[in-house]
Parts: sequence; C-alpha cells; structure tokens
Amino acid sequence: MALSKQSPVVIEIAHRYIAKCHQCSKVTIRSLCKEYDHIKAGYSSRESLISAISKELIKIGFNKHQFLLDLVSSTYKEYYCLCSNQHDIIVKIRKHLSQHQLKHEHVRDLLQEIGNKSVATKEDKALEEFKSIVRQGYTFNHACKHVELGYSKLLQAKYWFINVFNGDPREAFSHYKRRHYYISPKDIIIDNDDHDLLKAIWTVIGIIFADGCVYRTSTHLTLTESDKYYLSDYVIPTVMDNSVKGNLPPKLIKQISNTHPKSYPNSKSVSKLVIEDRLFASFLNELGMQHNKIQNPVILDSRILELPDEYFFCFVSGLFDGDGCITRGSIYQTHIDLALDGEIFCSQVRAQILLRTGINLKEYCYTKASGRLTCKIQTNTNWEAFSLAAIMLFYAPFHLKRKVKRILSLFSSLKKQNSKLCQFASPCCFLSEDATELELLNYINQLKAL
Repeated sequence: MALSKQSPVVIEIAHRYIAKCHQCSKVTIRSLCKEYDHIKAGYSSRESLISAISKELIKIGFNKHQFLLDLVSSTYKEYYCLCSNQHDIIVKIRKHLSQHQLKHEHVRDLLQEIGNKSVATKEDKALEEFKSIVRQGYTFNHACKHVELGYSKLLQAKYWFINVFNGDPREAFSHYKRRHYYISPKDIIIDNDDHDLLKAIWTVIGIIFADGCVYRTSTHLTLTESDKYYLSDYVIPTVMDNSVKGNLPPKLIKQISNTHPKSYPNSKSVSKLVIEDRLFASFLNELGMQHNKIQNPVILDSRILELPDEYFFCFVSGLFDGDGCITRGSIYQTHIDLALDGEIFCSQVRAQILLRTGINLKEYCYTKASGRLTCKIQTNTNWEAFSLAAIMLFYAPFHLKRKVKRILSLFSSLKKQNSKLCQFASPCCFLSEDATELELLNYINQLKAL
C-alpha cells in the first residue's frame, strides 16, 4: 500500500523541486524522481510517485507556471520603459533570467498572458466605475464617455443597466448621426454650475409639462402662432447642444388648429416644436410626465419637489407660460390660475408654493364640455397674485411677453383703485438684472401688510 501524502520522500522531493525551480526553471518532477526508488518509497509506479508530489506542491501552494509568470512580470517592469519594442524586451528578459534558460517563444507567451490579465482587470475596474457613475444619476451615454469599455464589457454594461439597475432602455440605444443634437438635461442638472442655463432648462421643462407631449423617442411642444418666438428664441437655444459643430436647430411646424377634429371653432394657428431625442423624452418620463396625461396623470418626481427655490419657481413660471393665466374678478381681486393635469399634480405644486412662500392657493376641479376633468390652483387675493407674479418674474430667465404685459396692465389698473398701492412698483420691476432676493422679500412682505 502506498504511503500517505505526508511521506518524507514526497515532501523531500517537493521541496527540492521548489529550490531547483529558483535556480533553473527547466527542472521537472520526473527528472528528480529518477534519483529515487519508487518501490522503496511505497509507490507501485513512478507515475504514482509523481502524482503524489504534484498533490504535495498544490498543498504547499507552489505552481511553476505562476512562479514563471511572476518572475517574468517583475523583470518586465524593469525593462518596459527602456525598450521600444517587444522583441527587445524579450531579449532583455531572457538575458536577465539566463539561468532559467527560457526560450523566446515561452517568454513571448508569458508576456501575452500578463497583458491579457492586465486588460481584463482594467476592464473589470472600468465596468465598476461605469456602474458607480450611473448610480449617481447620470445617463448611460454619459457613463460610457467617462470610462473605456471593450465590446464585451459594453454588452455586460447594457445588460446590467436594463435588467439589474432597471434603467430606461432608450438610454442604451445606439445614436446614429443626426441633423439635430440636443443636450442631456439629466447629466447637466447634476454637475453643471451655470445657473443661467439651469434656470432656462427648468423653465423649458415647466412649459413642456404644461403644453407638451412626450412620446417614446421625441417631445412635442405646441404654442399659438403668435407665441412662436418663445420656441425659436428661448426653448430651441436652451435644448440645442452647442458643443456639436454644425448643429442645426429644428424648424417649427405650422399647423392650422381648426382643421383638427377636436379643435375649438375658429381656433388660432399653432407652431409646434419637435425634439427628436430619446434621452430628453426618457428624462421627462423620469420626472413624472407620461405620454397620455389624461390616462396617466402627472406625478412629480422628488428631483422637482426638492429643487432650490430659484429653480423650482422657474419650473412654475414655465407652467404659467403654458397653462396659466392672470385675471381680474368682479370685486377687483386679481387671480393667477394654473390649469394642471391631475389632482395629484395640482396638490404637489400647491403644497410646494405654500411651503416656500406662505401663499395658500385654492384648489378645485371641474369637467369640461368635452368630458375631460381639469384641475386648477388659484390665488385668492391681490397680494398673493402679484407676489407669485413677482417671484416668477424674478427667477425665470424668460417669459411670454403678452402675460408680462397683462400683469403690468392689471397692476396699473389696481393702483388706480387703491391709493395705498401708489408707492409700489409693478412686479415687472423684478425683470431687471439688478433686482435682489432681499428686495423681492421686502416687496412681498409689504404687499401682504396691505
């Protein structure tokens, strides 16, 4: 019967083998076994003795291939900066390790294996970095631009993004060359310090929530023909990616509204802007805007509800430019109305305005002749209406001119009815770049005191 793995002969040969490998890598277990009688050692054949020694080496933790790999790797680090090509590196390594009598092909194969392992480790780290960037809230494309992923790792990244992270598949689609390139607001909002750009983006998002429609691969925004300057002068410059050379802005589409079966009689012509970009549409979906706002009412995402005041009221200003109005009641009370899609949407906006300003808007719903349920929030007093108007005019970078004129007209009319208002400037004074938040706060407090 053969001896156990703890046989003194097996242990002796194993340690001799390790020592010999450090002197010359050409040594083999078989050559050492020839010096021993396998029968006296307790083994029926030389192959059995070789097998026992191999198991002992595994137990010790010695692997000749890994030993040579580490040996060549450490030598390679000394010479790779000194040699211009791989042939010279191999010559230097063989000379440095001459006692091991390594062949040129053997060194070449070991270097290739070292390179493959290095690339694999680098790509694994790149994939983890990609995941980390996506978890911070950036888009799939943004993460891909900041890490180097090989083809196989890119496929793994797509699978993880869609099936594990539950990201929107539209972000992982390949984008072919197009005539129009748009910004990725999801990425810009996270790490951009350009406050003017961020204010413009949130104002545009606000008017899209009011008058826009989101499809799977595009976003449509429709305004009356007389207001088309708002699209061409404000919205398009905001959403275009100016970093792309030769980027052409999209053309507005003119439509005659009264030809549509659901349009009102004698309705005005409209201009439509189509933003053909999957990422833009996907981000609006994330913020709470769905394709059919009647069947899927808007529910605002926390990214909007937790915005700082300067950006939240840009969003509200966009809602006002789209579906808002300012009117005068029979008892000289001015009202600002926001007609929004859904009770939850109304409640969320109303709660945020109350929390941030103390203005308690009235909320009510009614059914139109078409059978569509419409919800509104409305200011109750003059000071609430003009205070909210001043806040929107102060923060938002652009506005519908006719609504600004309407605010000025109603305030001037009210000043004629109430002599106490003569000392007050119009809320439109906060359109000036010189206006400050402190002046806005004092203005609101003085209006409230009246």
